[in-house]
Amino acid sequence: MKQMTIVTEHKADTLSHMSYLLGRSHVAIQNLSMCVTGNKAIIHLTVKDMQRAREVLTANGFRCFDAENLVVRLKNLPEELSGFMQILNTNKIEHENPSLLSQEDAYAIYALKVGQPAKATRVLAPYLGLESELVMGN
Repeated sequence: MKQMTIVTEHKADTLSHMSYLLGRSHVAIQNLSMCVTGNKAIIHLTVKDMQRAREVLTANGFRCFDAENLVVRLKNLPEELSGFMQILNTNKIEHENPSLLSQEDAYAIYALKVGQPAKATRVLAPYLGLESELVMGN
């Protein structure tokens, strides 16, 4: 099983549309969690066939990231990004520069590739945008 993150516009039917597309393509969803930030949805998805899931979702306009790419939600303040990068450096987590995916008044959403995804996920848990999540799975 592989985990991926999808960032998309938040709409009432986002999850049902994704489920329909993946089901129609015979991709089994093992686990799903979703956080809404402003008009964006950050969806963490665990599937058996990540390559097929990526193909299907990308072809239908979803933006997909694999487990090496963390999607983080930060307060939209310069010192927040600086503090976040300092945490990575202090914990010796190799990383690329973050890419801004979305920006609103209160929050910004970034994606960045890290060398140690499990360690980064543990260290950066408060930034992963999951404190108000919807979780489904087995």
